[in-house]
Amino acid sequence: QHLGYFYDMNFLWFMRFGFSDKDDRIWFEAKRPWFYGASSIGEWWGRYRNHEEHYYLNRCDASGGSLGGTYYIDEDMSIRPWWCQMHCMKILDLTHVLKPNLPTPVARVHFNYTLEWYYGGFETRKGWNMLMEEPGTKMPDGSYVSSNKMIAFAQQHFALQQRALSWQGNFYISRWLVDVKVEEPGLPNWVIVFMAALDDIDEASHHSQGH
Repeated sequence: QHLGYFYDMNFLWFMRFGFSDKDDRIWFEAKRPWFYGASSIGEWWGRYRNHEEHYYLNRCDASGGSLGGTYYIDEDMSIRPWWCQMHCMKILDLTHVLKPNLPTPVARVHFNYTLEWYYGGFETRKGWNMLMEEPGTKMPDGSYVSSNKMIAFAQQHFALQQRALSWQGNFYISRWLVDVKVEEPGLPNWVIVFMAALDDIDEASHHSQGH
């Protein structure tokens, strides 16, 4: 049953990712903060150059604005290899703000990939996976101790589909299987599903790949 679709609007500094139902009603949407959320020109340039991930996410399926507060998504750049600019393993911290100036860490999200083979082993494509865990502990020396308590796991798979005109060849359809292990009161399923779709859409928008 078709429930809706994820959309991506990305033009210069205007960026929105979201989900719309089959009647074109928007249920939730993420935006990139102004100036990449940076506090200085130098910080902004670093975030822009490295394609850092910084977003805020709201529900918007009712008149009067967002429901349930705001979720902030911020990449931990201390984990990403310094030489990696594209298709990188990455870790995102997910924070829930229900009341102003009262942020609550709710999850730490790991993204990595494996190679999947197509056309009898003559072509590969990166299939991503997402591991969402409860927040760990940041130590005084800057290191991070994982909680090792899984909240959800998601795996990306691809299917090849024939285009309408046979001479145009096949194209890839990206599909995610999301398995929620633990129900968290401050972390609804729509946020977990969005995190998987966010990586999929963002990888495509950065590298001009069809998904």
